[in-house]
Amino acid sequence: FQGVPSEANLAMAYWRKRTPPPESPHLDRDRCGFIWSSVAVPFTGAEARRAVEIAERVPRLFGLEPNLALLAHSPRCLYLVTALAYDRDVRGEDARAQACYRALSRELAQAGYHLTRSGLQARDEDGSADGLAGRDGAAELVDRLKAVLDPGGILAPGRSKP
Repeated sequence: FQGVPSEANLAMAYWRKRTPPPESPHLDRDRCGFIWSSVAVPFTGAEARRAVEIAERVPRLFGLEPNLALLAHSPRCLYLVTALAYDRDVRGEDARAQACYRALSRELAQAGYHLTRSGLQARDEDGSADGLAGRDGAAELVDRLKAVLDPGGILAPGRSKP
């Protein structure tokens, strides 16, 4: 919880590999695929059960086994972290894991559980952030903020189209 990964933490990314983790793990060299999602959930049993049901069910539809953690963020908020490990040496696994991540994020958001942090995998094919399209005024607000904060369009050009 200090933000410093250990080799014990890295072992989880080798879940789908056919061999045990090496003594010196290196996820890129070893072609370990690993995507995680973190959503905010109200700190009640009913809400936690509902969010966990989605996070268990959706990855299994894509043939992936989710690794779930519920972290107490505050007295009113839990973070549900869903880790998806896959083998990048298996043809089509990258695309399948990305599709799973998008479906999981979409279904959790529809249930009211939104990402607490997103990476590049959260971008739609048109470059927009997952979940911004269709929200009342959200895309327009992001456009306006970006115009004020980055008038020259130099921050992440071509990648951060709101």
